[in-house]
Amino acid sequence: ERKGDFFVFSKNWTGSPVVGYRKTERWKLDGKKVGLGTAIATSGAAVAPHMALLSISAARSLLSFVNLRLGLWIKRPRETGAISVGRPSGLQLLKEMFGFGMSHDSDWLLVTDGGHLDNSGVYELLRRRCRFIVAVDASADPDGEFQTLITLIRHARIDLGIEIQCDLNEIRPTGDQGLSPAHGTLCRIVYPEEPDVVCLMLYLTTSMTGDEPELIKAYQRNHTDFPNQPTTDQFFDEHQFEAYRRLGVHAARSLFEPILLGHSDSPGSPSAKPSSVHDWLARLYRRIPPGGQKL
Repeated sequence: ERKGDFFVFSKNWTGSPVVGYRKTERWKLDGKKVGLGTAIATSGAAVAPHMALLSISAARSLLSFVNLRLGLWIKRPRETGAISVGRPSGLQLLKEMFGFGMSHDSDWLLVTDGGHLDNSGVYELLRRRCRFIVAVDASADPDGEFQTLITLIRHARIDLGIEIQCDLNEIRPTGDQGLSPAHGTLCRIVYPEEPDVVCLMLYLTTSMTGDEPELIKAYQRNHTDFPNQPTTDQFFDEHQFEAYRRLGVHAARSLFEPILLGHSDSPGSPSAKPSSVHDWLARLYRRIPPGGQKL
């Protein structure tokens, strides 16, 4: 059903449980190492003939014919330790066009936008059992359906046995103006091997709460679909870019308010300023959810 699987580029290792992991330096593109720029560009390969959950079989050949192929063909390094070199051939193009032979067992792998399976980027952090996660969801979601988060919750439960518990009413837009109670919500992560350990994910969205600076409000008055303008718009003008940037700053700062953080428990530190991400999320957890457990 998914028509794809997760794949990660990291500093030291690249691959996945399905295709196997190899040292990143062994993955080559035309004999050259895979750089950070290539990894970032591939993570934004939003349009391709094969897009996992978003695949449209009827449009596969058309997308290939008009060359809407933003994915990356990369050759899997051999297990013997030898460096795999070469360029993808016409065979790979035919596979894209007609959808045959697309297998994780192949020497050549097609890597596309991670959003085709998990638009949050959190899945791999859960696989690594991270205890404190800050996630920002900037996808267009005018109806407050939170498909990005719901998909993550489903994949985490099915694949990893991990439960993510959260109250989406904290960030769901309501009323005629579409305002949300808050810019973010805390989710509790329950790992199966440590069910009693409190692990947290702070989930931030591009929502409006009504207390934003006038620059942001002015832009919204003239563009009623802000801040959920379609992501197909790849050419932001100056005012639009600044409105989104300022909204992000405002949303982040709202979660550092003393009324939410209280005072640090660290000895000799009466300041409300958190000393670490752990301290920040722990203090938010004590304030936001009713009956929060002590870390």
